[in-house]
Amino acid sequence: MSYTITEPTLRDIAWEGKGSIIIHVQGLETWRENLTINVDINRKEYSEDTPTGPWTYSISGGSYGITPTSADGWKNYGLALQEAGRKIEQYIALEDKMDLIFQEGQSFRKAEAERIAREEQAAREADPVVGAKLANRVINEMRRIAKTDLSRWEEATIRCFERGTHKERVIKVTHSYKGLTLFSLQYHRISRKRAVDYVADSNLNMLEVTGIGMPDPKVVNFLLSKSKK
Repeated sequence: MSYTITEPTLRDIAWEGKGSIIIHVQGLETWRENLTINVDINRKEYSEDTPTGPWTYSISGGSYGITPTSADGWKNYGLALQEAGRKIEQYIALEDKMDLIFQEGQSFRKAEAERIAREEQAAREADPVVGAKLANRVINEMRRIAKTDLSRWEEATIRCFERGTHKERVIKVTHSYKGLTLFSLQYHRISRKRAVDYVADSNLNMLEVTGIGMPDPKVVNFLLSKSKK
């Protein structure tokens, strides 16, 4: 046999709006494996760059480091290229059907995205928020200890977690050699205001401030709620 083909179903390609047909050429090797020719199919929105329509096709294959392992290797390569062209012609003829399947997939993906967004919003609303008052107290405490307790470039750290997703954010404060109080998120410098905003919108139950010597945030929040200041 000159070549073999690995091909997804038409529905799989059309549903996702993308897919690859792989043609394995017998008698040629590249990097000690059979040479393959890829027929890539993608659906793009119509534009001047794709004047023939939303479905685009491309052929790619090894162009260097090819070693013949049989006398028919290069002949098989030519036959495989012809097969790649025939495959593209077949899919072009089925584009109307592919579009219907793709739109079905798009509707499903949209519904899934909306469902996930609703679930994430519900999870977010279920988590108690730190709030601006407590966030300001935390960041002010970080600024205070940076000036009074930390050596130059020594760090103090708190950890806050996004509501709903519980994604961790590590906020650090340092006191520079020039006497500046600097805040950073992970490895990126942020302003004091941005630090307050991140903490204020985070999960109260998961806020970790032991790195700056503050008491339990829930207790501090309770006391602040009773305070008029």
